[in-house]
Amino acid sequence: MTQTAGTTRPPNPVAARSRLLGSACIVGGVLVAVSGLLLDLEASGPLGSNTADTVAARFATGFFAVAVLGLMCGVIGLHVLRVGGSSWLPRMGTAMTLLGLLLWALGPLYLTTDASAEPPFSAAGGLVSSLGMIVYGIAAIRAGASGDRRRFVPLLVGVWFFVQLPVQIAFFLPVGGSPFFLLLLGGSGALWALTGWVVRSKARERVVAA
Repeated sequence: MTQTAGTTRPPNPVAARSRLLGSACIVGGVLVAVSGLLLDLEASGPLGSNTADTVAARFATGFFAVAVLGLMCGVIGLHVLRVGGSSWLPRMGTAMTLLGLLLWALGPLYLTTDASAEPPFSAAGGLVSSLGMIVYGIAAIRAGASGDRRRFVPLLVGVWFFVQLPVQIAFFLPVGGSPFFLLLLGGSGALWALTGWVVRSKARERVVAA
């Protein structure tokens, strides 16, 4: 759009909302990584697994559930900006990821009422959200410019769950019965924060193009 002298560029509401969604995703990613540290610290308490039903455990799981809401903002931002295009594939990936993140958040929210219970939905939520981001990531790679490395970020978010899984099975799950949360959530949180940056940078490009 060409601007004439003395005129100001009208605000772009889609870009403005997308930048806000991207910022929320960055914060959510950081908080997810921090929650991984909190969960590991709580699990390594002096009483080990017997400390599961404590105020600290309830806080850590509730903290994680709130952080996941920020990740959902990033998924919505990708969808609004059509980073994966507008075909059925990115729509399916978006729906799967949002459903998985919702399940991922419901488990910790349930644990805030009974932290000693078996966490429902959490494992399924992590799996479904990862598969959803893989689907969306494939769409983003197909839709993105060949020289734009940002198009690989959604796929990296999705594959992280499966990349770290063999390490958890080999070294952590047989020993303590629970994953090394800093590996799982630290890596995932960092990649989700990077997704938020992608959303913000795509939104800035839309403003410039306008």
